[in-house]
Amino acid sequence: MNSQNTISATECAGDPHRGCAIDLITYAVGRADEDADRVLSLLRIAGLHPSSARALAIPPEILLEFAAVLRMRAWELSGIHVHREAGLPDARRAFNELLSRMERPGARPQDFGGLSSEVLSLCANRFVLAAPEVVGAEVLLADSLQEDELIEAVARLFRERPDLLAAGGVS
Repeated sequence: MNSQNTISATECAGDPHRGCAIDLITYAVGRADEDADRVLSLLRIAGLHPSSARALAIPPEILLEFAAVLRMRAWELSGIHVHREAGLPDARRAFNELLSRMERPGARPQDFGGLSSEVLSLCANRFVLAAPEVVGAEVLLADSLQEDELIEAVARLFRERPDLLAAGGVS
């Protein structure tokens, strides 16, 4: 392992799944920070925030559900609807369903968490895991090649940045 806690392709050569697992863990940790910020903002807006006089106790399963709903909302605001394509509700409906489940008499923490698992699965299977750290944005994997659009984008890139060809490519 190198000094920056990343594993090189050479180090993963013996185990082809190791690199993918590490990418998934890195992705999940990075997104967990974003999700925690979103959930804390939501709780503050709702008037629920910890203070030195009062601790806030919320089951982690419910926090993860809120995080999943807020991630879906972020996707929607970015024009990404991968969760809708997978049969999940839109963020508003998911939020309302979460609140309804929380209000049910006898609701238990173990009754929550399904949505967060489904959203994490979508992240792992439909997004380029390294993209947020490398390019600073989510990159969705397409189900089909949009060849004309791809060719035009690459051609536009090299027309606008001929130095990429002269320098031997993108580093």
